[in-house]
Amino acid sequence: MNFEKAKEFILMGWNPSGVFTKRRLSKFNGIASHNFLIYLKECEFRWNYREELFEKMKKIIKKF
Repeated sequence: MNFEKAKEFILMGWNPSGVFTKRRLSKFNGIASHNFLIYLKECEFRWNYREELFEKMKKIIKKF
């Protein structure tokens, strides 16, 4: 998926995770286009693990 299609799909708010992503990205007052997919993956992670986010992040950090 290229940048423009991903941006259009996510930021139009066609699904609940899109609304979450739009709100989350608006906190950054815009992002560079070359970083958009990284922010998108972070939002996806936060959406998928929103109940156990803290525990999941602790496990990931411990690996490093």
